[in-house]
Amino acid sequence: MSTNLYAKPTAAHNYLHHLSYHVPYVIKSIPISQFTRIRRICSTIGDYWANVELFTKFFIKQGYDKAYIKRIAQEVSKKNR
Repeated sequence: MSTNLYAKPTAAHNYLHHLSYHVPYVIKSIPISQFTRIRRICSTIGDYWANVELFTKFFIKQGYDKAYIKRIAQEVSKKNR
């Protein structure tokens, strides 16, 4: 059995904007928690990276730094499911 991430077609993926007036650790933790969730759900590393590419676009749209997002995705990819 294999598992992959599912999102409803109506999912907006509007995460907290990077310039929002929240404490910095809250803003930094959103990509970490989303990538960790994706890593736990996806049974293969290929599915994980496919979803990372999609979610990277969502985070860039919300003003997150691409280099930061890529670094977090790389760190999370090394974790066990």
